[in-house]
Amino acid sequence: MLRAKNREWRSWVAIIPPDGYKKEGLVGSKDRLEMCKLACEETSSWLMVDAWEELQKQHTRTAIVLDHFNYEINEIRGGALMKTGARKKVKIMLLIGSDLLQSMMTLPVWEERDLHHIFKYYGCFVIERGEMDVSCEISKHNILSMYRNNIIAVKQPVYNNISSTKIR
Repeated sequence: MLRAKNREWRSWVAIIPPDGYKKEGLVGSKDRLEMCKLACEETSSWLMVDAWEELQKQHTRTAIVLDHFNYEINEIRGGALMKTGARKKVKIMLLIGSDLLQSMMTLPVWEERDLHHIFKYYGCFVIERGEMDVSCEISKHNILSMYRNNIIAVKQPVYNNISSTKIR
């Protein structure tokens, strides 16, 4: 169970959607997809890999990817099946490192309308890395401040300054 400021999540699934992003030095998307499948195959009951983003012919913005998962899970599948037999809407959220949160506000890569869409309708879990204080970062930016209740900081019990790029 995950708890954060009067909220709790009893169960969750993490979907890993390797993207079709092509960058020098980055392993091809088909290989990244296969590596993710192998990593999740026998090691986790709550991680799954989805190829939708990788199969798109061009770069797909994160807001559109989140919309896709929301549609597939909540509209097509009807949400999560509860023990009572009822279905409940699933809360879709983005999982990022604090370094990405910081770059979302400083790099001209993210469209402002997408940032509003992501933080308003989905929100995110932010894994703190290094010395960066997520609360402080939120207070520096109007967009983040506006949606602060949808941004959950995940404190690291052990100092961690390794970016996901280095892990990959």
